[in-house]
Amino acid sequence: NNSNMNKKDLGAFYTPKHTVNYMVDLLFGFDERSKLLEPCGGDGAFVSAILEKNLLKSKQINVWDINPDVKNYIEKLGVKFELKDALLETIFQNDNLFNKIEKFTHIIGNPPYLNKQSSYIKKNKNKLKKIYDEIGVNDTYALFIYLCCHLLETNGQLCFITSDTYLTLGIHKKLRKFLLTNFVIKNITL
Repeated sequence: NNSNMNKKDLGAFYTPKHTVNYMVDLLFGFDERSKLLEPCGGDGAFVSAILEKNLLKSKQINVWDINPDVKNYIEKLGVKFELKDALLETIFQNDNLFNKIEKFTHIIGNPPYLNKQSSYIKKNKNKLKKIYDEIGVNDTYALFIYLCCHLLETNGQLCFITSDTYLTLGIHKKLRKFLLTNFVIKNITL
């Protein structure tokens, strides 16, 4: 039961409004075909800002979160909400013809910061290794970057606030290679 988990267990740190607005303003090209994902919805800060700025209609927005305590609040925004562990419960590789992968034009968020010493990674290490073997299982934010890159449509945009450790640490060399081989990085703000 996740509702007993605290913010520390979830790696949840909510994003200040000025940071939310800065990140939302980095995204562009919204139209009636756009589909946005916030894969770790938390308090709904990004979704709220996108709706306030009239960038998308609520039906174009998908929010996922592992914490059942946020469900009612997020659903009141009129968006599609899924209660799930995104890292373990999202199909993002074409393993057969029947699993159609849902793709998004825009993905934004502040993924949880849990390292390999966290109870979450320790508890799910073997399952996570099977899914994220290409980059290694070191930090949840790195797993979210990798996962969400696979969920982007061609020319889609991903905007996350994360630790900057993926830029230099040896444990993230495989993630850097994956990103630099497959994507165009428009902006890194430290």
